[in-house]
Amino acid sequence: MIFMGFLYHKMALFARLGWRRAERFLPAGRLKDIPAVFVNGRYDMICPPVTAYSLHRMLPLSRLVIAEASGHSLQERAVEQALLNAMRDFE
Repeated sequence: MIFMGFLYHKMALFARLGWRRAERFLPAGRLKDIPAVFVNGRYDMICPPVTAYSLHRMLPLSRLVIAEASGHSLQERAVEQALLNAMRDFE
């Protein structure tokens, strides 16, 4: 959960600063061998899907899940289900 919080914070940073300026804050080289799942709402205006896509491309063992008809809230059904599925994949 700490790692997920770290990445969430970085995605918000990318959304605010833009990819080129914020890229230096993510130690992608050290994270490249860690499997990850990025769940993002299609209509998330706070952390747009393009930021999750950019992170996903930097981490070869990652998977990107776009929750259709969802925004930023973890309480939206599609986001909640995608997160539960992602956690089950790591069991």
